[in-house]
Amino acid sequence: MTHQQDDKSVERLAPQYLRSAEELRPCGRRSGEPGRLLLTGASGFLGRSLLKRIVKAMPDQDIFCLVRDENSFRSGLSGMSVSGQVHPLIGDLSLPLLGLSAQQWTELGQEVSTIVHAGASVNHFLSLERMVDTNVSGTLALLRLAGEHRDKRMHFISSMSILGRDHAGNRANRLPPQPPPGGYAQSKWLAECLTKICQSAGFDVSTYRVGGLGPDTETGEVNPRDWRWLTMRAALESGRWPISHGGPRWLPVDVAARMVIGNLAHHTAPAERYHLVAPSRPTWDAVFDELVRLGHDLERVDRETWFDTMRDRARARDETAMGILALRLPRQADRENAAQNQDTGAVPIGGVHPESWAPEHLPVTILWAARHGLLEARATSARWSSSSHRAGFPIPDSGRVVQKSVDTHRCHGG
Repeated sequence: MTHQQDDKSVERLAPQYLRSAEELRPCGRRSGEPGRLLLTGASGFLGRSLLKRIVKAMPDQDIFCLVRDENSFRSGLSGMSVSGQVHPLIGDLSLPLLGLSAQQWTELGQEVSTIVHAGASVNHFLSLERMVDTNVSGTLALLRLAGEHRDKRMHFISSMSILGRDHAGNRANRLPPQPPPGGYAQSKWLAECLTKICQSAGFDVSTYRVGGLGPDTETGEVNPRDWRWLTMRAALESGRWPISHGGPRWLPVDVAARMVIGNLAHHTAPAERYHLVAPSRPTWDAVFDELVRLGHDLERVDRETWFDTMRDRARARDETAMGILALRLPRQADRENAAQNQDTGAVPIGGVHPESWAPEHLPVTILWAARHGLLEARATSARWSSSSHRAGFPIPDSGRVVQKSVDTHRCHGG
């Protein structure tokens, strides 16, 4: 779809949503009793980290998690001590009333005092029409819920992609007047338009624009669909490293979660827009050097050789290589790096200072990926085999390839 077609989609769809948001008003009633918390996107990369740290920071907080599949959600809770405070609620952001019954909707309106909206459909290839039900209608429904029965505080997870390619002059307190290119970015931009209208009407809404989220520095968990990880994984599995400019500008997901929860726990924090971005980034050369130091045998190659290698592996149905070719990595990476060269306002939020992912975090990430079948066995060196057993992370048996699909269509929960 062309940029012109994108713009026409926004022009056609935006008015109905803007009118609906303009009709919303807070009810003006605040209960003195703390209510329950509603979390969307709890099955997603950031959502899981948020849930884990909300449970830890707020052990007496009852939490409803809007999820589409209870079994999948519960499997993601393994290793997390929730002590009965987490309650899955089967629903869908794209459906009226979030897919809930009228009774469930009313009970949420009465019992919930805080909404953390981290759920979204994330796919940078789809049009706005394909994203609008989940990303825009879902946000509008939650804003409506925020004003029913008791006024609620809402924390909305947005995206730095709404700023487009030119970040200059786009600070956190500013909403760009024109939509960016791309269906996903446009859906987030339109959702922010709704939150801005409601905030002006008296709703208590904080917005967090998320940039690149890196692996958890504590557990090593990584987003398997992130282009930076795909680049590293493909290099480790093929033994070839593409010569690239820039580097992975990642805010570790655990740091991002702590920043949001810092605001969540302090009820006096102002309802504003925030940028969750890393203050700096390592170079790809630094990442390469660290991998070599860890014992990985990597050969630097130029772009054409890299893509030839990926095409050969894709013919053998290698899913990582197919993902690389679909995203045209690392060429897309260079465009994103150019945009992120601009100052995007990395500042402390919720009393937590932003940190940048560093190559020194690679060991725990590689061990996590190997444990969860996100790396071929031969992509882990002998050094990893011994250290992984000491850390309690079993490496897949030699010669057995366990891969997970590069699925860019899955919602981040909800």
